[in-house]
Amino acid sequence: MRYIKRLLIIASIFFCAIGNLKAQSGEKRIVRLSSGTIPNSFSISTVKSYNTYHWNGSANFKSVQGSLYFNLNEQFISSLIRMDRKLITDQNSLNIQSRYRLSDVMAVAANISSFTLSDNRSISGSISKASSHGFYGGVAYTPFDRLVIEPLIGGRFDKQIDKTDKGLSYLLDIELDTSTFSGYVTTLNGSFQYDNISPRALETDRAFLSIYKIFSGQTANNLNIGFYKNRRDFYISADSSIREVYGVSYNIERRSDNILTISDSLRYNISQKMLWTVQGNIFNRKINRSYRYKNISIPEESPLNTSIEELRMEGIVRTVFKISNRISSMFTFSYLERDEKHIVDEDDIYLENRFSSKIRNEERKNNHSRRSNFAGSVNFSVSNSDTIGISGSATILNYDTPSQDNDDDRDEVWYLFNISSYHNINKHLKINILANIALTHLVYLFSSRSADNNWNRIIQLSPTIYYAPSDRFSSINTFGVLANYTVYDFEQVSSLTKSYSFRQFAFIDSSTLHLSKRFSVGWFNHIRLYERGEFRWDKFSEKPVNYFEDKLYHGTLRYRLTDGLHFTLGIRYFSQWRYGYQEKRKFLENKLISWGPTTTIQIYSGTTNLYLDGWYEIRNQTGQVIQSNAAIELSIGVRL
Repeated sequence: MRYIKRLLIIASIFFCAIGNLKAQSGEKRIVRLSSGTIPNSFSISTVKSYNTYHWNGSANFKSVQGSLYFNLNEQFISSLIRMDRKLITDQNSLNIQSRYRLSDVMAVAANISSFTLSDNRSISGSISKASSHGFYGGVAYTPFDRLVIEPLIGGRFDKQIDKTDKGLSYLLDIELDTSTFSGYVTTLNGSFQYDNISPRALETDRAFLSIYKIFSGQTANNLNIGFYKNRRDFYISADSSIREVYGVSYNIERRSDNILTISDSLRYNISQKMLWTVQGNIFNRKINRSYRYKNISIPEESPLNTSIEELRMEGIVRTVFKISNRISSMFTFSYLERDEKHIVDEDDIYLENRFSSKIRNEERKNNHSRRSNFAGSVNFSVSNSDTIGISGSATILNYDTPSQDNDDDRDEVWYLFNISSYHNINKHLKINILANIALTHLVYLFSSRSADNNWNRIIQLSPTIYYAPSDRFSSINTFGVLANYTVYDFEQVSSLTKSYSFRQFAFIDSSTLHLSKRFSVGWFNHIRLYERGEFRWDKFSEKPVNYFEDKLYHGTLRYRLTDGLHFTLGIRYFSQWRYGYQEKRKFLENKLISWGPTTTIQIYSGTTNLYLDGWYEIRNQTGQVIQSNAAIELSIGVRL
């Protein structure tokens, strides 16, 4: 009854809020039978990789015949893992909606929802099953154009483990298409559901409101408000003390998640060359976890009712400035503050004296963080064919934990710098050069963690060449070098931490040659040479530990019979050589070679499409027998 009263209050407030909007709407009110633009379709897909199989199927059918609307949506997911025993998971979801228009403003509505889950991966090999089925009836009402309010009532049957619960279920859907009232562009949608399946209760609420207003040619504001609530009650096995005291086989665990988000953005065009944006975001979340039955006489065996409260507040100021026709810039400053509290509910305070260790453990997780960020970018159009971009950012994070039992307090600093250049040499040749530097310093405030203080430095250079000498041939080549150094501040004091480095050279080539209108040849290769080792920053010297050579080659021959029918045959080769070091001598530790044919078939014919991708692999690795494996991916889609 409390939930019904809540729905009535929401509906009353909503009708009062839109009362004046209804008077402003002079358009004819006609109840909308359907919403959404998803086409009628049917699709199935299957993926087989090694010992894992996946199947997916979906169907969506929608029909409007005069005053009658009907919609069916079904999703089926299944997976199989071949091990000592077959691990099988099946999941099916079915939703049916129907409306029949009685008048311009009223329609009767009926909904059916069904969900089933079967999973035999539970302990001791027993099959785990769950299902939920709901049947609803009600009306759809249009108080004014573009708005549909749909209250429904029905029954829900829910099965979990070997317990089946049933009871009344209430639904309220509110949907307002994008509408304009006095210059305010408004979008509203909400869904509220409560299932009273005693002794359990389920609740799912969603609401979203967006209001956009252009006050003048220079100023606009966008406000978004969102709300989400999800409450679920689960059966869990009761321990021996609960069974003895309450005479039940299962305890009931309640989990609820409440989220409120508010975002407001104000945009102001000072001139044609300068734009300012100010944005504020608020995110509030509370997660509750509680248990129906407890044995007060044995507190150490009684789980605590706990909650997690998270509050995030963020402010952003951004300016875009066009200095000239060739130079543009953007600068952003943001500040984010986040607070997280782990709380023991008041109902469990009586356990504090007898069970304070668990309470302290919850309080130990409390934390508060502050993050400040400044970022900027400048783009130069040196000429019609040459562009240079420079960007960078600096971020400071302060992470504090109020509990004296937590020593995770730390400060972090990030510096990022990027420079890129694009050069259009001619119609056949283009070059893009990208360079990045990332610096991170992590400092723990307590001496117990200070051994983990470190600097991380990443330097990357990646030029790319686009070459197309004719319409028949094109090639994209990327060269990349990367160096990653992690250096501990107190490495010489502590023997437990060792600074290390990672260095890599990579080359990627992707080329296509059109032999004729129907035949083409494709080539792709990716070569990576990388090394890991212990590192000394003061001497900038490295003691190598591992060295790898990864090489991937994939050649294909493609035949295009028609625009909607393509066949591709290819061969794929991959190898990895792993080397170790003994003193300064490098030796081969492991060798892996994988190769095999590949094929792809693509068919697009009107409303039907088929995609088939498969490959066969022969795998040879040091110290192992030669293995073979086939993988396939097949998908079929039909637009009805």
